[in-house]
Amino acid sequence: MNVPPVPDPAAGGEAEGATGPAPAQPPARLLPSPRYSGPIPWVIAILIALVVIAAAGGLALRNLANSAQADLSAALTVQVVEPNPDLRLARGEAAVRVLTALEGVQSVRLVPEAELAALL
Repeated sequence: MNVPPVPDPAAGGEAEGATGPAPAQPPARLLPSPRYSGPIPWVIAILIALVVIAAAGGLALRNLANSAQADLSAALTVQVVEPNPDLRLARGEAAVRVLTALEGVQSVRLVPEAELAALL
């Protein structure tokens, strides 16, 4: 008498020697699966943060330079070099008169010696 094999539940439901469909295989991948573990994502995140900080610093520096250029482009300083204080004051006042007479000059100010000393 010929008896068919009995399925073994411990072996996965099929008896040894039974033929059936082959187990399904995952599809072939063209690219390797991405790895999101290890230090690489953290290194990339830190580098991106540093690039953003550097770009922000560059933009802030450019804005500061543009502001300083705009402030300084409309100003002119004239220095009267004279060792004698009396002559220095007279020549400074003469320079103020000459500069005030020029077209396009909005304001002229003679800086006192005390303010110059405080600036230095």
